[in-house]
Amino acid sequence: MRGEADYDAFSDFGREEAAELVEKVNRFIEAVEGQILSSR
Repeated sequence: MRGEADYDAFSDFGREEAAELVEKVNRFIEAVEGQILSSR
């Protein structure tokens, strides 16, 4: 499962902090993808 791999990458953090961080990273990636797609 993809989510588990994300948690492993942030094993230094607590699970809640990891979830928050993963969420922020995913939102950032979506925003960047949105900009790339809209600039075409």
